[in-house]
Amino acid sequence: ASPPGNLQLYVMPDTQAWSWDQDGTTLATWRSVASALCQQRSRFAMVLHTGDLVDHPELPAEWRNALSVMKQLDACQMPYAIAFGNHDFDNYSPAPDLVLQGDRSWQALVAQLAYQPVARAPSGRTALYALAPGWFVLSVDFMASRSDLDWIAATIAEHRDAAFVLL
Repeated sequence: ASPPGNLQLYVMPDTQAWSWDQDGTTLATWRSVASALCQQRSRFAMVLHTGDLVDHPELPAEWRNALSVMKQLDACQMPYAIAFGNHDFDNYSPAPDLVLQGDRSWQALVAQLAYQPVARAPSGRTALYALAPGWFVLSVDFMASRSDLDWIAATIAEHRDAAFVLL
């Protein structure tokens, strides 16, 4: 697929420090970024969040803060894709399919958002988002399981004529 004309993506990097609102200013910064994106809604095809929504996944306040900002994007109907980052787990395990506290909180957050992927891998942390006709964003868990990798291969094969942005 050839790229759609003037396709612009906004890459939102790790927001973990913003979610815990250091010195009462960083959450305001994140909200300002979301407001600016909404004001320029027609400029961007999608926001790509690189993961690490939170820094301390065991703290519910950080998840509430992250949800409140992503809901701002929902309110202006800004499409987005969110990658699952290493800070979104509360600990690391040698078993990548193990559901950890950070995973449950992340899953609960994305379930409350308006913009949803067209498909999810078995873990729920790897997902396929529609970007433009013939284009998809594939957000991949930072620690993808074998079953997720198999799902990715099958998804790409199923959409063999499409183009993918890897997040």
